[in-house]
Amino acid sequence: MSQSQQLTIEQAISQAEKMAKQGNVAVARQLYRAVLQHQPNHLIATNALRPLEKELLRHQSVQAQTANPSQDQINALIDLYHSGQMTKVEQVCRELLHTYPQSLTVLNVLGAVLAGQSRLQEAVQVFDKAIQLKPDYTKAYYNRGNALTNLGQLE
Repeated sequence: MSQSQQLTIEQAISQAEKMAKQGNVAVARQLYRAVLQHQPNHLIATNALRPLEKELLRHQSVQAQTANPSQDQINALIDLYHSGQMTKVEQVCRELLHTYPQSLTVLNVLGAVLAGQSRLQEAVQVFDKAIQLKPDYTKAYYNRGNALTNLGQLE
């Protein structure tokens, strides 16, 4: 290995350490991984990357836990929906979406409420958002199709 390659790896390690200290974990991980591609057994990169990967897994776990309201909140929303209080259901859905903007369940209920209030174009937009978040979310496709049918948009 030439001196210039070693210097480049040293620079990458230095930059990765700096990025990690600044909280830019994604860039730090990329730099450490790049070093390990060139030197798979590089001790500093291996030891520095391990806690960053653990932190990423922990962060993803927290995100997964906060992506949806609790089961109790969902049950209360469904009970409210079944009670027929559509204005209140819409309000609760919108409040929940402030905290859980990617909750497919809440989006689906909101779309159903809007459709039930004959606000079909708004319902289609809500179902479209759910589909954007999860392209294989069949409930949103089904409900979107019903809303479009009720709008007379059979194509």
